[in-house]
Amino acid sequence: MLVVSGSRDGILTAESPLHRSLLAQGIAVLTLGKKGVSPSTGNWENETFYNRASNVVAALDWLNTRNDVNGQEVVIYAHSQGAYVTPLMADDPRVQALVLAAAPAEIVRQQIYTDKVESDTRKGKSAIRATTAAKRQQRFLDMLTHVCPVYKVHYLCHIYNFDPKPALEKLTKPVLVLYAGNDPMVPHHKNLPLMQAFLKHNNKAQFTVIPGGNHMFWHSTTGLPEEYISLRGPVATFPFADPNNLEHERLANLFANRVKQSPGYQEAVEDFVKRIFENQLSKMAESNSL
Repeated sequence: MLVVSGSRDGILTAESPLHRSLLAQGIAVLTLGKKGVSPSTGNWENETFYNRASNVVAALDWLNTRNDVNGQEVVIYAHSQGAYVTPLMADDPRVQALVLAAAPAEIVRQQIYTDKVESDTRKGKSAIRATTAAKRQQRFLDMLTHVCPVYKVHYLCHIYNFDPKPALEKLTKPVLVLYAGNDPMVPHHKNLPLMQAFLKHNNKAQFTVIPGGNHMFWHSTTGLPEEYISLRGPVATFPFADPNNLEHERLANLFANRVKQSPGYQEAVEDFVKRIFENQLSKMAESNSL
């Protein structure tokens, strides 16, 4: 499974409970960082979604150089803004299916507006005040990006008017679209109807809303980013952890292992991915039993 992260410079950890569970079942996980993040060269702020899609293809090419994984059988897990990217290259024959998690279906410009309204409303602003603030922000961004053809003043210049509809309407491969019920950034009540309309001709598409989940599919109260740090629970425990092993200690303290995932999230992804790889996993099990 190839994991494509969302906005800004974050990289989704490959050591979360979901990814460790898949690995234990024989499914390798590769998380793709962005250009300029950590030791990587380049600068993601200068890239379009099409540039980022070509980076995903490059990751598939790299997988094909390894002899310990099957680079011809890949499921892509794309989170948030990553779900804008991956449909652009989903026709690659190595891609068997996609998981689009917290997937925006609105044009980027509108998605930013929706996020602002939803977040401000949850912070206690009235609908009128939240809408007014969002319109003010949108006017500012419109002015900012108006000069983009002459001078790229912001990374939004490359993506602000991107419309996911054309690529999604061409998507015919199996796809699991996941939304979190408590997500203010990509609220399901705005995005799910659009996504269902764009994928209406894809009989291999399935849609799931995970109750209580925030944008990261962590069980939450408000769903707001300001709440994230409070969701961190105690240090994780592992049955075979060595207290003197620094790597085990690092994993136990990893944020992704100390938050509670929303019930149903991991099961939905695992069931989908295992169904895609059903034949390969059966062959692997038979080989291990010989």
